Amino acid sequence: MMIQSIGKEYGFNKKNMKKLKEITPEIELQKVEFGEIENQVTIHIENGIHQYIRIWNSVELIDEASSTNAKLVQVYGAPMFPDWKFIGKGKTYTLVFEGLPKSCKQFDLIENIPQSGGFIVHGIERNNLDIYKIIM
Repeated sequence: MMIQSIGKEYGFNKKNMKKLKEITPEIELQKVEFGEIENQVTIHIENGIHQYIRIWNSVELIDEASSTNAKLVQVYGAPMFPDWKFIGKGKTYTLVFEGLPKSCKQFDLIENIPQSGGFIVHGIERNNLDIYKIIM
């Protein structure tokens, strides 16, 4: 059906449809089953003050109800430890984490570091998009 509609759009008819099938690669659709874990959780953090920051790879999301910890996968707009970067007030950086269980209703964002100053945000209410904005 897809090939026929493309064929008509480009002037192919039944006689030369065979040629269209030869030059059009086969498209194979696969059914993808998602497990209990969603793809990812994205948190945009807006800086509430002017400050130097760095992100430790030990930052994680914790779902207390299921004892699940989602690890940090990617950081945008902020450096990873040991580097520092000045981030002005109102500027945003983004943290991307592994997914959380579908059963998760709220979670904590914890920067578990071996010194003072790690950030902790408790009780983040889960939404359908798994995209959040936090002002720190």
